[in-house]
Amino acid sequence: MLRTVFQVAAGMVLLAGCAGYGETDRTASVPAPAVTASAPGTVGVPAVVTPIPPTPAEIPSAPGTIGVPAQISRPAPPPAVTGTGAGGAIGTARSSDQLFVAQAADGSRREIWLSRLALDRSQNPAVRDFAQQMINQHQQLDQQLAQVASQDGFGLPAQPTISSRQVTQTLSQESGDRFDRDYTAQMVEDHLRALSLFKEAARRATDPNIRAFAHSAVPHLQAHLQRAEELNQTVAETAAR
Repeated sequence: MLRTVFQVAAGMVLLAGCAGYGETDRTASVPAPAVTASAPGTVGVPAVVTPIPPTPAEIPSAPGTIGVPAQISRPAPPPAVTGTGAGGAIGTARSSDQLFVAQAADGSRREIWLSRLALDRSQNPAVRDFAQQMINQHQQLDQQLAQVASQDGFGLPAQPTISSRQVTQTLSQESGDRFDRDYTAQMVEDHLRALSLFKEAARRATDPNIRAFAHSAVPHLQAHLQRAEELNQTVAETAAR
């Protein structure tokens, strides 16, 4: 009887062990739970992976925003050179000297052209003598001016001005006393203008050669003016008789 009880008990223990083994095996075979999305930072649950933001260079933003590089601006071009600077002042001064050369050349040549007309049109010995003097001295003046201009790189006018052509054309149609009166009056007007021009250049020309040339010519022009005024008065008195 006792032996039978022990056998029954052993069988029950064996059945219980088999049952426990089966439970353990079934538990181990259960798959792990799937990872579910949850709020970032929840304990025990992996946070949702956030995409890596683009680099600052890829983010359009207003220039100067903190953390974002400002847009690169190109340097402003240098200011244009104007006549107010040193270079502009030099250019302006040289232009003034060039203007003097052009005006002096045209005026001197006009005296020569008109005086050649006087040799052809006038019968007055005093007018003819004055005209020949103007041709000789203004040719010398013109040659000196051309030499200075060539040395210092100034250009000489290739053609007479419109004013010179008009005056020459007008006097070429006159003769006799009328020509003498208008020619000598024109010589007075031209030498007044030339004297003012040369005096200004003698004081203010930037080029030293231009300044010296103008200064040396002033006395000759003053003498021409005085002679032209005297001759014009004589011609006017003769015509009035």
